[in-house]
Amino acid sequence: MIADRCDKIDEFAIKDFQLTLSPDGEGYLGFHKGYNVYVEIISFRKLIEDAKMRNKIFFKKLGIE
Repeated sequence: MIADRCDKIDEFAIKDFQLTLSPDGEGYLGFHKGYNVYVEIISFRKLIEDAKMRNKIFFKKLGIE
């Protein structure tokens, strides 16, 4: 799920799904046994920053950085 953190999201992630705060503090992650699903909650900003960082060398090799 991509969502900006707010009190409702924090409550949902911690109380309802027992998720763990990510190491960078930008989201939550974990496995929910009841639904048999891995859940990760991140902000749109983090999604974009991670994609830029992950693809930086690829774009540089293509000459479109």
